[in-house]
Amino acid sequence: LPGTEHVPPPDPMHCPFECGERCNLRCAKYVDYVLEKEGDVAAVVSETVRSTPYLPPPEYWPM
Repeated sequence: LPGTEHVPPPDPMHCPFECGERCNLRCAKYVDYVLEKEGDVAAVVSETVRSTPYLPPPEYWPM
């Protein structure tokens, strides 16, 4: 989709920020960076399970 920005999913085993199993939330900081860079954001679509072979624990994203 033209004009759409994507950020990598948080995945400790394949972290693009090379955090490994010691997640330091660089992926969350990257989302913040993208939102600031774009400036005018109409919507944010977020998935709890994406391209991963496992389900996150219930406390990952409380409803």
